[in-house]
Amino acid sequence: MARWRQLVAETSGKIAAISRDIAEINRSICENNARSKEYLDYQRTRYIRGEQDWISRTEGGTVYRSDSWGLQNLTSERSLVTSASRLTKYLARQRSAVSSTRSSEASRHFRS
Repeated sequence: MARWRQLVAETSGKIAAISRDIAEINRSICENNARSKEYLDYQRTRYIRGEQDWISRTEGGTVYRSDSWGLQNLTSERSLVTSASRLTKYLARQRSAVSSTRSSEASRHFRS
């Protein structure tokens, strides 16, 4: 009878240890699933906004990021092409064209 109680106690201890291991595995699976979901949501949101990270093979693995503002070299932190700078240049050209049109109209008006 003593041997039987000893075996029952050992079996109960093993079952409790396995139960704790299973609970730990389930917890880590849930955490990994949550992290994966967050990462996928993050990537989906970036895709919707038109943002991408990519690696150039021809330049030895240089990492680039493109977004609505342009293209940035993440390795050297250098901005290569920015639509913001293109917009600034475009607006400057538009302003100079408008001001030159106005000045020519004003000079025509005063000559008449």
